[in-house]
Amino acid sequence: MWTAIVLVCTALPTPACVSGGGPAFATEQECIDNFANVGIPHIVRTYPNSKIAGARCILWGPNDLKDDVAL
Repeated sequence: MWTAIVLVCTALPTPACVSGGGPAFATEQECIDNFANVGIPHIVRTYPNSKIAGARCILWGPNDLKDDVAL
């Protein structure tokens, strides 16, 4: 499954950044299209004075799906 992840930062005197992700998709192209058509407009509305510092779609494999994740 593919999910988008994005890093959004403000340009204040001390930069502040947040990260977030989106829903899962079967293909990389679906992930990219959704981020372009839904994710970016949402970020622009939610964080109007910020910039996208980085974004990508990530492919999660079966070894990435853990039943018990310790943070």
